[in-house]
Amino acid sequence: MIAEGSVLDTVLHVLSAIMLLAGSFLAMVAGIGIARFPDLLSRMHAATKPQVLGLAMLMTGLALEIRTGAVIWTLVLVVVFQLITAPVSAHMVGRAGYRTSQVQRDSLVVDELTDDLALLERLAAEHGKPAAATAPEATEHLEAEADSAAEEAGPAAVEAHRDEASATGASFEGEILRTRSTDDHEESPDEAASHKD
Repeated sequence: MIAEGSVLDTVLHVLSAIMLLAGSFLAMVAGIGIARFPDLLSRMHAATKPQVLGLAMLMTGLALEIRTGAVIWTLVLVVVFQLITAPVSAHMVGRAGYRTSQVQRDSLVVDELTDDLALLERLAAEHGKPAAATAPEATEHLEAEADSAAEEAGPAAVEAHRDEASATGASFEGEILRTRSTDDHEESPDEAASHKD
């Protein structure tokens, strides 16, 4: 007769092997995607989505195999930090690639960033501020102006200028959000019916 504990151990070993194989397969798929996909955004997806899931499956397989409290908590921390850092790094790589023209824009279905940058430049021109690529860059430019003005006007003027810079950056971001929400406004059923008539 087979002991109950040995059946559970066998099941856990099988599950561990399945998780390790599946995680290894996903990591391999991520590597192939990075090498074979045609553009930056496709490669970015390959570097984050299957890789993160593959790592999580590998860590789960290790946890099922080792089954020690300290090791399990370490493996959980590895997965948590990967889940925190992978989206941020993918976002930064995507933005950097977009700004350096490494993205095939004709393959994009939706391109909100180009619209936002054009709107930001228009708003900067209306406010008489520098046409920077983003509101934080406009804020940084104004803060640099404030630092150079520090030698002439003193600390109180510098703080006032910095407050203006922060408010300008926030107003640009708010204007972009308002414009986007206005553009995305869907027609009510009554409006759609009046257009059909």
